[in-house]
Amino acid sequence: ASAPPPIQSLAVMPFKTLNPQPQEGEQYLGVGLADVMITRLSNLSQLTVRPTSSVLPFSDQDALQAGQALKVDLVLDGSIQKISDKVRVTVRLLRISDGKPLWAYQCDQQCADIFTLQDKVSTLVTEGLALRLSGEEKQRLTRRYTDNAAAYQEYLKGRYHTLQYTPEGNQKARKHLNEALRLDPDYALAYSGLADAYTASSDWLMPPREALSKARDAAEKALALDDTLAEAHAALGHVYVHQFNPAAEVEFQRAMALNPNSAAAMFFYFEYFFGR
Repeated sequence: ASAPPPIQSLAVMPFKTLNPQPQEGEQYLGVGLADVMITRLSNLSQLTVRPTSSVLPFSDQDALQAGQALKVDLVLDGSIQKISDKVRVTVRLLRISDGKPLWAYQCDQQCADIFTLQDKVSTLVTEGLALRLSGEEKQRLTRRYTDNAAAYQEYLKGRYHTLQYTPEGNQKARKHLNEALRLDPDYALAYSGLADAYTASSDWLMPPREALSKARDAAEKALALDDTLAEAHAALGHVYVHQFNPAAEVEFQRAMALNPNSAAAMFFYFEYFFGR
């Protein structure tokens, strides 16, 4: 029999909320978890991972149908149930060609540690695909940018509202990301997210000079904490695009060298060339 085709692409769907009556704003958790998993797995050079903006329109669709539409080999599909301050999660990895689940994982008990959950799922994906990772890829796959659970929750809310791409969403995103940084001033990924939010707000909500100054400050703080953070280099490059600074190209190239799957870096890089 011929060998099966190699698995090269993956879509991580927003985790579905199983609560019969979800509390207002609770949907941020499912989208936020998927976004974090996408960010993690996109660091793997052997795998092409669809960006969050691509999977969001398929949130309410069947996972296999979404995978076919997104033209990927695999879909990571999950559900989430929040009970008080605890979370219960089920995750499965589906092969699109035949709908077969390669593996499934379930928290039989309430998942008290959401950080451990993400580490577990990331590891299962790489093991299930038999990927051979470099030492640097292994480190990035399990890197935690904060150990503060409250700051992490604020970051997830910030990312959720950022992805709404609306003025109201931008305002809420900046509020939550600033709160995440108040809780953990060394949270590099939150600084990067805040930089993106301020850059976007220069188009709608704030005077460009003020917004871009704050965006650049946030991006530079992220890089001071972690110069290997692709998202921060992309965020700084995006600021430079709005300031007509040719240094943007250097930042985008650095971001894509660190993470060849960075959708943000590629999109902002296109914006840079389009505006030249």
